[in-house]
Amino acid sequence: MNIKLISFYNRLNEYPSKYSLGTLRLASYMGKNNHLNIKIVPIDSEEEISEDTVKKILKDSPEVVGIPNFMWTERKAQEISKQIKKANPNVMRIVGGPSTADVVFDDWQSDEIFVLGEGEEALLKICEEKLKNPTFNANDIHKLQLGNVFSEASDTSNRHVIYTNTNIPRGIPLFSEKMEQMKDEEEREDFAWYETTRGCAYNCGYCGHKTRNNLGYIHLENVEEEIKNIKKEGIKRLFIVDPIIGGTKENGKKVLRMCNEQIPDTKLIAYLRPEMLDDEYVDILSKCNLEEMRFGIQTLNPQVPRMGKK
Repeated sequence: MNIKLISFYNRLNEYPSKYSLGTLRLASYMGKNNHLNIKIVPIDSEEEISEDTVKKILKDSPEVVGIPNFMWTERKAQEISKQIKKANPNVMRIVGGPSTADVVFDDWQSDEIFVLGEGEEALLKICEEKLKNPTFNANDIHKLQLGNVFSEASDTSNRHVIYTNTNIPRGIPLFSEKMEQMKDEEEREDFAWYETTRGCAYNCGYCGHKTRNNLGYIHLENVEEEIKNIKKEGIKRLFIVDPIIGGTKENGKKVLRMCNEQIPDTKLIAYLRPEMLDDEYVDILSKCNLEEMRFGIQTLNPQVPRMGKK
């Protein structure tokens, strides 16, 4: 079964990659099923959705298209869904991303499937069900009993996710040969986004990093394998988007040691909390090939974390 996953991109002059981390992680997890042929289609979020854009998405006749839904791309996502339905109403459209919890059905096409929060497991289950039953559609999602999936036909009044897992689902390692083959464009990139955790241990009221109610980890063995792949792929700049690199002081040290050992020529951009610094951490950082280490010093004021909370 052919599946297309859309990756919106912009600001290539600053962060020159057309492949978002979220879409790569979805493809990584779904790629465990060899019956799913996955292609990631990059689309410039600042360009209008044209006939050529839709032809690019529908090339090779996908049965399923995954569409990211962020507040700055929502109109684009809605237009893509509309144009795909017009071109081929049999294509299942699955929408996910931070703005999915707030969708207004009148703005969509009535037959989309929406996934809340982290989508790896839900997206794979939906596609595997579609593989078994080609007539499966948005009217049938209740049969899967997935707590983070809804549609206009099967809405959920309580659109949020409570995370009980602290392990991020493991898929095909990023930057591996199989993952690179999933990219729709063969042009090689030397900048990449990366993560070793999701969410944050802190609870600052204003912060967009608070995407889950607990801290999710990618196992350090997986991180080490992916860092080795980064070396093989020749990535020259790596932006680690963890709110706090590694999630904890000790994990952060381990991740940075891996970078120092495996990819010493790769420039690193990452986030860190100043109170985690000790002599050992400073020594590790002194050996890092840092482009930028971003410190969240604004939250040293004990009143700031409570801003924005009800």
